[in-house]
Amino acid sequence: MLHTDSQKPKNCLAAFDFDGTITTKDSGIEFIRFTRGTWRLFWSGIFLSPTLLFWKMGLYPREMAKERFLKWHFGGKTITEMKQKGQAFAKEVIPNILRPQAIERIEWHKEQGHKIVIITASLDFWVRPWAESQGFSCIATVPKVEQGRFTGQLGSPNCYGQEKVDRLKNSGLPKWDFLFAYGDTAGDKELLAFADQSEFKPFR
Repeated sequence: MLHTDSQKPKNCLAAFDFDGTITTKDSGIEFIRFTRGTWRLFWSGIFLSPTLLFWKMGLYPREMAKERFLKWHFGGKTITEMKQKGQAFAKEVIPNILRPQAIERIEWHKEQGHKIVIITASLDFWVRPWAESQGFSCIATVPKVEQGRFTGQLGSPNCYGQEKVDRLKNSGLPKWDFLFAYGDTAGDKELLAFADQSEFKPFR
């Protein structure tokens, strides 16, 4: 239930997880499909299946599994290319995987004059272009770059769990008096607990 009390503080921030909350599909998988093709995505699933299995079983760190997948597809790619692909993905793919109810809620927040931030474990490359095109702030996992190329590694802790709260606190966003938060996985629970008002899987 949305808080509509007229006495609610005016400086409100709405924090939205991205994958699964705003989108119907995992944007990382769709970005790989868009940039590398369905067959390469398929073969990476086969090649990296032991890593994925051990991660699912809790025997392999989430960040290391993510890095192996990213390096397999994008290690050594120039930052210029990655940014160009991210911008194209934001225009051509993301609009087709958005949840209508999530967009309705975002529009409600905009009508109320609330600031909106997308906070996601996905990489900055493909989420930020869409977020900024909508006028939103974006907090995402940062890629590690060396000599103008993406190493396939993470340049920041994976933006998941408590890291979402820590990144939000240190984001430099204008101070808010009331925080809304929306998420759909275990990786959002700390953010939801931190918010003044939160909703779990609200758009399904």
